[in-house]
Amino acid sequence: MAEDARVVDLPLEGPLAGFWYAWWLVDPLKCMTALYRRHGPLFALGNVIPRPKRQRKYVLAVGPEFNRQVLS
Repeated sequence: MAEDARVVDLPLEGPLAGFWYAWWLVDPLKCMTALYRRHGPLFALGNVIPRPKRQRKYVLAVGPEFNRQVLS
C-alpha cells in the first residue's frame, strides 16, 4: 500500500453516509474523487439508519494501486 494511504477506522455512518450514497447515485465519478481526496484510497461506508441485525459495510478502494490489484 502507498505510504500516504489512510484507512478509516470506523465506517462513515448515519446522515454522513446518506450524503455520500446520494451523491454516488447522482455522479459516481465526482463522488469517488471527493471521497478519495477527503479520506484517502481506502475507506468504508456503513448504514444510513442504524440496524443492529444488519450491519453492512461497503469498503471502497480507489487509486491506481488498487486498480492494478483488482483488475489484474
